[in-house]
Amino acid sequence: MKYKILVGVSNRHVHISKEHLEILFGKGYQLKVLREIRQPRQYAAEETVTLLGKQDLQARIVGPLREKTQVEILTTDQYVLGIKVPKKVSGDLDNTPGIKIKGPKGIINLENGVIIAEKHLHLSQEESEKLNLSNGSRVNLVHENGTKFNAIVRSGKDHLSEFHLDKDEAESLNIKTGDYVEIEY
Repeated sequence: MKYKILVGVSNRHVHISKEHLEILFGKGYQLKVLREIRQPRQYAAEETVTLLGKQDLQARIVGPLREKTQVEILTTDQYVLGIKVPKKVSGDLDNTPGIKIKGPKGIINLENGVIIAEKHLHLSQEESEKLNLSNGSRVNLVHENGTKFNAIVRSGKDHLSEFHLDKDEAESLNIKTGDYVEIEY
């Protein structure tokens, strides 16, 4: 059985809590949608922040608001910022470094929460059941150019099929958003 899945390439970005958004942008501030992204109810916001490090970097906020602020950077960003960051599944913030983040109205000193996102495959609950995969399981994928990946499955009601990898890896393999991978059986 062939099952094609869209590729989504991720750049550095920030998922932000209400408390931190208000420190960075002002009390009662609401994010503005720049564009919807494939995952349900998620969007790239118009707002960007500055990650403060050895050299500063701009990062776009991805909405909606989250319980905890999380910064996802690229592998090469570690050297620019001057921090060592683990590769983790989104939401797993244990044993991660922090960073200072600057917005137009203030600066926060994030204690932890900086990660390099592990390659992952989003699947809806229905797709997961159809493919006999579950949240947290691992799957082998093959890109249309022949590149093979092993990715963790992220499944649930707020997911649609999409394979995510970061911009550094995608560029090194000549892969772009809108390409396809297939599950290797």
